[in-house]
Amino acid sequence: DEEEARIAEEHKKNKAKYAPIPDVKVLSGPVNIPAPYPTHKLKKGEYCELYFFTNVGLAEVESFNTLIDDEDLTLLKADNGQHVWVPASRDKSAIIEDKDLTWEQFNKAAVCLMSAM
Repeated sequence: DEEEARIAEEHKKNKAKYAPIPDVKVLSGPVNIPAPYPTHKLKKGEYCELYFFTNVGLAEVESFNTLIDDEDLTLLKADNGQHVWVPASRDKSAIIEDKDLTWEQFNKAAVCLMSAM
């Protein structure tokens, strides 16, 4: 009885040491971690195109700068020698709109988006 009380007190003091280990399966497939750009947009509560969660979008978006917003400007020197302000964000013409995604791309993007949330 005294031994059980001592063990119970030890368990109470060191909960992390005696925490049960859950019996969960190890992931066998690849884990898709979204790039910082779409993660940054989601954290800010902004709309993020599903394209960034497709296989092609995940590979391409790794080169995006996460600190640049759509409204940011950068100063560049033009051909005539004058300095001009231009948008700092990348050209988004390569981004496929949500309505133009194939069903396969949409299904993949939906799974990746839900796991990122």
